[in-house]
Amino acid sequence: MHNNSTACKVGANGWPIPNARNRKECAKIIQDKIGRTIYHVKDSMGAPVLGPSTHDPLGKWAEHFVVIKDGTVYDGFTGSNGMAFEQYRNQWKYGEYLNFTPWDGK
Repeated sequence: MHNNSTACKVGANGWPIPNARNRKECAKIIQDKIGRTIYHVKDSMGAPVLGPSTHDPLGKWAEHFVVIKDGTVYDGFTGSNGMAFEQYRNQWKYGEYLNFTPWDGK
């Protein structure tokens, strides 16, 4: 059974635990921890989904939210060490088409 809650729980290690519906809320927790800007990740060509990725093998996510600090991307899956931007993008089958736009919170 999948967790459909939009609340983002924090694990024992202090890092948020994402599910299919709470990635925006997890990004807010990460931003509170490390600062910087939340980015909204969408397909730059207008596709309705981002495509298959390491954490979404079926490719059903329409969007994602991350924090980028000094060229390192952080989300609920990267852990507190984050991941280099190009390595992060390469998690997606069509990562070269992802658009990272600063999110205004709306």
